[in-house]
Amino acid sequence: MFSVVYADDILTKVFLFAGYVFSVCLIGYFQTWLADKFGDDTAKRLGWFTLNPFVHVRLMGVIFLMLLRVAWTRPVPYDTRMVTGSWRPIKRFLIATSGLLCAIALAVGSGVTMFLLNGSMAPSIGSSVRQVAHLFPGSSAFVVMAVVALSTLFTVNLSLAFFSAIFAAVNPIVVWLLKRYPHWSVQSEWVVMAVLIVLVFIFPEGLFYSAILSLINLISVMLRYLVIG
Repeated sequence: MFSVVYADDILTKVFLFAGYVFSVCLIGYFQTWLADKFGDDTAKRLGWFTLNPFVHVRLMGVIFLMLLRVAWTRPVPYDTRMVTGSWRPIKRFLIATSGLLCAIALAVGSGVTMFLLNGSMAPSIGSSVRQVAHLFPGSSAFVVMAVVALSTLFTVNLSLAFFSAIFAAVNPIVVWLLKRYPHWSVQSEWVVMAVLIVLVFIFPEGLFYSAILSLINLISVMLRYLVIG
């Protein structure tokens, strides 16, 4: 029998998938655009300058998202040696962290909007359609769906930001290990995976999430003060 709980679970997963596809496509597009602006057209030449989901979405990423609520995006290829103009170190840093910065911007933007609409984000983060409907009794379906969409965007991009930070930390460590132990280069993929697993376990995930939430609360209070006075 097709129960309400089953339907709610399917609808929640549809929102989760849509939010993931939207976010990773936008993040990949932004990374490619920024790198090209700074002189590195590597990703653009390889076809990343598009919003086509088949370019940016990984099947394994979708599977992990649905089963474990863990989200990450495909790493955009870049070559910082091609960066031109002044302020090259800063430009290289921005290219390397552009995915992280874009995910944080999307998480903060959706979180602030949800905070201003709801007055409190806590009950709505990662909530299902039915849970949000209970939080807004008497509200129209449009309002409920809007809050679910914002909640999904916040949750997905918070996870994307966290793993983007992990990947940003992995690269220099892997480069150092391969330079120190060149014979590991044959097993470079396993080296990347091993470093990634270690960092996931030791990285202060709770501290990272708390910092994002604090930033959202600060921006929300400032916006309310400016609007209300």
